[in-house]
Amino acid sequence: MSFSISMLAAQKDWRRLWRDPWKLLLWIGIPIVIGTLMTTVMGGSGNVQPRAVLYLEDQDDTMLSGFLVGAFSNEQIGDMIDVIRIPHEQALERLNDNDGSAALLIPAGFQDAVMAETPITLQFVTNPAQRILPGILAEVLAMLQQGVFYIHRVFGDEIKLLRATIDDTSEFTLSDPAIANIAVQINSAMRSLEDYLNPVLIQLEFPKDEPEPAIEEGQEGDGTAIASSDSGDTPPKIPVSFYMMPSILLMALFFVAQGLSEDFWQEREAGTMKRFFNSPNSVATFLASKVLAAAGVYFVLGIVLIAIGYSFHSFIAWSTLPLAVLWWTAGGVGVFMLMSLIQMFAGSRRGGSLITNLLMFPLLMVGGSFFPFEAMPDWMATVGQYTPNGWILQQLKPILLQQHELAALSISFVGLFVASAVLFFILRQRITKIALGA
Repeated sequence: MSFSISMLAAQKDWRRLWRDPWKLLLWIGIPIVIGTLMTTVMGGSGNVQPRAVLYLEDQDDTMLSGFLVGAFSNEQIGDMIDVIRIPHEQALERLNDNDGSAALLIPAGFQDAVMAETPITLQFVTNPAQRILPGILAEVLAMLQQGVFYIHRVFGDEIKLLRATIDDTSEFTLSDPAIANIAVQINSAMRSLEDYLNPVLIQLEFPKDEPEPAIEEGQEGDGTAIASSDSGDTPPKIPVSFYMMPSILLMALFFVAQGLSEDFWQEREAGTMKRFFNSPNSVATFLASKVLAAAGVYFVLGIVLIAIGYSFHSFIAWSTLPLAVLWWTAGGVGVFMLMSLIQMFAGSRRGGSLITNLLMFPLLMVGGSFFPFEAMPDWMATVGQYTPNGWILQQLKPILLQQHELAALSISFVGLFVASAVLFFILRQRITKIALGA
């Protein structure tokens, strides 16, 4: 009997919410807008990476200047840099129009200066409107400068011999004796470095609880092992928008909980709460109706919002949708009861709204809703994982990636149920006190 009454009261709450759909759209619209803006700022929904645009003019046009140009398009950083060869004056005009990251001019005589280890100035101008991308280009140049310095320290004599031979012949095609002489000198230098570069001397230590990877057939038993994976499948690259997806869901969860919790004040101000308490129905029945109403709202919104997220990320398996909706609904009910308890301890509707907002936004900030834990400092991420929304988020993410363990997730469900039961008991006591005072 009490359950049917709770269902009837819950249906009344659903009808009242349906008559004011703008309130519901506002609760879920704000998190979606914030999440979309944050996703755009942090890199968008695809695997697109920001690329630096380097305008370059090579006035030297020699082997070493070509090597410098090639350094900006090697395998390690080539995906981050676009090299466009245009005159330096045009490059500066484009930078003034905030087009591009930097401009580099390699002057004539660059190769001779590098070979002779004499000073030469590369004109490198950056776009002041950008910070990170020009910094990457500057780091590449700094590494190359350091590389030239150490090459001269190790192969200085050989470079001098090569330069003298080229100057004597006035051409780059060397005689066989000259090539042999230079090769012998380089080989001697390499032998002097053998004690520092021999990979046989590098030992890999493994933790005692992890076995050493076996040395595959064909490898020498020299103590060096290379771990290889038998699986040829590489996991898909996860876009930034996926890490924002659970954050947006938890933000919407909090906004909905805060909005639904204000319904207690609406019941009090309209007098329906007092009439309900004057009937034979218990406080527990009234509170159960509110919990059922909140669970129904979360369930429907969870299906819609999470399905949109799944459609946006094709690599997420749709088979995890029911479990994700169930966890989001259970977490939403727990947060709703927490917010309701705070509302009932406030002295007025305005005070309850103020206190819940003061609590909600710090929790959203620290709990991984404005920024995913992967983008937060370690200490803040550690603290955030112990917040209610941070804990719910940490369980939701493995569900979406099919990385959850049923045993661990079952324990999490039990823990959430116990916490909700405790909040239900405290909230019932508080509402009973309010009813007696009324």
